[in-house]
Amino acid sequence: MGLAYYAGGAAVLYRILVYVNDRRGKIASLTQIIIVMLLNELWSYLFFVLRSALAGFLDIVPFLMPLTALLLVLRKYERLSARLVTTYYLWVLYDLAWTYQLWRLNGD
Repeated sequence: MGLAYYAGGAAVLYRILVYVNDRRGKIASLTQIIIVMLLNELWSYLFFVLRSALAGFLDIVPFLMPLTALLLVLRKYERLSARLVTTYYLWVLYDLAWTYQLWRLNGD
């Protein structure tokens, strides 16, 4: 899944840089995707390095806010990228439930 995430993120970044002609839309889109990518790395650190399902779960909840903002801005300025992010959004929702269950089962 990691490879698909980075390939999708690269595709979205490329499409924002090439196809979003509105300056405000480009800045908003780039800002949101950078925030999302950084927070995704934070989740990886919390979950894999700290080995904490609870910390990973607690990170996903606020992570949905900038991810939703990214999806909304892309729906306005770059629809194909919005569809790619929608796929990732669904994965994050699954990951939210999965991480919660993992935490509950392991008593992290």
